[in-house]
Amino acid sequence: MASSPPSPPQPEPSPDEFYKYTLQNIEREEGLIDHRISWMLTSQGFLFTALALLVKTNGISPTIAALEIMTPFVGLMVAILSFLGIHAAYLSIRNLLTFQKRRDRWASYPEVTTRFASRLGRPCGYGLPLLFIIIWLILISQSPWVQSLWPFG
Repeated sequence: MASSPPSPPQPEPSPDEFYKYTLQNIEREEGLIDHRISWMLTSQGFLFTALALLVKTNGISPTIAALEIMTPFVGLMVAILSFLGIHAAYLSIRNLLTFQKRRDRWASYPEVTTRFASRLGRPCGYGLPLLFIIIWLILISQSPWVQSLWPFG
């Protein structure tokens, strides 16, 4: 079997190219955070509406009763997965900023963002999924089938 020759090393990007690369990737990650929050809010609204309609039917059939049980778990999973996706985007942004700050030759470029400004934006990104996680856990804990399993109630 013939092996291919090693590829030549790639030249290191210029400071201008790297600065633009960093900005573009941070904007992309922030866009992903925005999309994840938007989709989470849309899906949570749909799930709360579905749950309200299911509760109004008062468990008429076994299927509706099962949907009443499953809907909060689906909502909880959507919120958890949204939180994880948002956290991954924040980690990616942090890695880009850390790498940029370590490079002395990019010291003449303006800082992409400050730590203070970056931290101010995180409560919304993290807070909304955490809020829905708490709400769904409360709804799950108040469901009759969970309370029947709880030995202390």
